[in-house]
Amino acid sequence: MSAGLPAYTLILAYRMLSLRLCMQACSVSRLPSGAFRVSYWRIFMHKRLKRIICAGTAALVWTLTCVTAWAGVDTAATFQVDSNSWKNWPAGPDIQGDTAVVMELETGAVLYNKGMDAQRYPASITKIMTAMLVLENCDLNGQVTMTETGMADAYSGSSNCLPKLGEVFSVEQCLQMIMIKSANDVSTQVAEYMSGSVQGFADRMNSRAAELGCQNTHFCNASGLENNDHYTSAHDMALIMREALKYDKFREILAMQNVTIPATNMSGERYYETHVQMMVPGNPYYYEGCFGGKTGYTDISKSTLVTCAQRDGITLIGVVMGGIDSNLICDDMKAVLDYGFQNFTKTDASYGCETISGGTAMLPQNVKLESLTTKAEETEEGTLVTYELSNQVVGSAVMTDENYAVFQEKRGVKDSGNQEGEAESESSVVTVSRPTEEKQISDSDEGQGSGTKLAVYIAIAILGILILGGVVLIFLGASKKNNRRKRRR
Repeated sequence: MSAGLPAYTLILAYRMLSLRLCMQACSVSRLPSGAFRVSYWRIFMHKRLKRIICAGTAALVWTLTCVTAWAGVDTAATFQVDSNSWKNWPAGPDIQGDTAVVMELETGAVLYNKGMDAQRYPASITKIMTAMLVLENCDLNGQVTMTETGMADAYSGSSNCLPKLGEVFSVEQCLQMIMIKSANDVSTQVAEYMSGSVQGFADRMNSRAAELGCQNTHFCNASGLENNDHYTSAHDMALIMREALKYDKFREILAMQNVTIPATNMSGERYYETHVQMMVPGNPYYYEGCFGGKTGYTDISKSTLVTCAQRDGITLIGVVMGGIDSNLICDDMKAVLDYGFQNFTKTDASYGCETISGGTAMLPQNVKLESLTTKAEETEEGTLVTYELSNQVVGSAVMTDENYAVFQEKRGVKDSGNQEGEAESESSVVTVSRPTEEKQISDSDEGQGSGTKLAVYIAIAILGILILGGVVLIFLGASKKNNRRKRRR
């Protein structure tokens, strides 16, 4: 069950109660007899009190509705280009999209950051995680039969394949329809096929995201259809795409510009074309080197886009969320990818030492290798060396203990003119972390919480005004009553 459902249920119940009170306030024409004549009901029927109650009820309903909305993603928040504040970092473009990130595939280095850890609604780029999970857990030749679960999302106006109940597809065909057609109905069906239920599949999605280091992600479904508790961040989506690109079959499907699904047991063949304009030669938004991606759109998410592009041995993953439309988000993506390709170079940072894995770093142009600091951590594989520039991770390497000792010696020679850097390099033995990111995450959470607190304060203030108004009217009513008694005398 969605965590947001109780809140909406509370709002509905409150609206029903408020409507009942307003009807009572406006329709009761006779005062009850007896002791009640001089108590609550007499005051309740006062004209001014009726108006205040009706207006206050409407204000409270509006405020509580805002509280519910603010409990989700703060889509109104705006962000600066955070990477422009990093020391020794080239200035990047300020795009129109809400948030964005550019990550280099091999090193995992973040080259561009605009609110990359802020939570945003992903829409259909969710399907990258869906496809990866299915690839990791299902036989491509497995047979998926459309049930009522998948058919519930097979309606016009949504991106789907409109299959028939009982229609059968292979798992591989489902993946092609998910990634190329962006089929919501098929996404839902493979979720049930793999995990027995959509909720079970969503739980697997969240567990896998946590394994990848995603810190601002919570999935509720396999398709990306609107849900207040279905969110992620640009950074997390880059981590997910980076992992998915390890699978050759995923890359193969991702690179398809079109696909033909053969006739099934109930329908003729289907033909679909990719929605990713940047990978189609001849398209006005074509981007040289783009070999795949995934688009998304809902009313609350606006346009979202994940793309991959390769030039001169460098592969970049770009993510833009909260784009204005499907065309302008391509302009944003081109701008940030151009920034990455034009301002950074991949450099051998192993100092000639043999590595188990890694050994390269992404450096801004005109920044020397000697400018990097290193941190080391013992792992099961060997010594993990992390390269940093201005506290930003730009690469890593895993070495044997023996090779790491040689690496330290060579760095000592290279850094002989920079004793401070040498001391930091040799003495820092910590886990790989991004302190600046953690700060950004906490700031983001605090900002989202402040919006909810503000709405609660407004609601309390309105309640206080209503109570004060009621007390004032009680005295006014009592005063008028006394005046009438005096006149009768």
